[in-house]
Amino acid sequence: MCSSYPHRSISDLMRDSRPNVPQRMEQGGLVAALQAVLDADLAGEFSAVEWHVDQGAGEAVGRLPLFVSEVVYFAGRELLRNAARHGRGGDSARPLHLTVALEQNDGLRLVVEDDGVGLSHPASGTGRRHLMGQGHLTGGTGSGLRFHSAMLAAGGASLEVVSLPGCGTRGGIVFPEEKA
Repeated sequence: MCSSYPHRSISDLMRDSRPNVPQRMEQGGLVAALQAVLDADLAGEFSAVEWHVDQGAGEAVGRLPLFVSEVVYFAGRELLRNAARHGRGGDSARPLHLTVALEQNDGLRLVVEDDGVGLSHPASGTGRRHLMGQGHLTGGTGSGLRFHSAMLAAGGASLEVVSLPGCGTRGGIVFPEEKA
């Protein structure tokens, strides 16, 4: 009976998340849906937000199956939320800038980058490159990103977080060229 618990939890999460997919996702695409998250859920969390969207990347995202687009949306939303939640560290007055990019370069990439406090490795205090699903991130359990990483892997993508203390964090969702 205990072995069904993780399956049930994932199932419940997916069922609960589905109705929250913004209508803009289906009408305006991934970029419009992520902009809606910043405008509604995270309004005022960042000092400035820059968007960089390659024309080819926007078209490539439009060709993804709806389920895969939704998985990318939820993972991107988690990266945005984590930047807002952890980017300033404990200093609410610290300026925090965010850059969101959708680019087609050796595949399809959604990049969420902040100039915040960054993450540190618990043992050394240094930054690191982190492929999700391996170890954990400090400042939280990392379970949200690990969950999204597993869902992205099912669609052929990967999630990577690169961070240096004091220099910010860069999260990327990557579809290899053959999957995009």
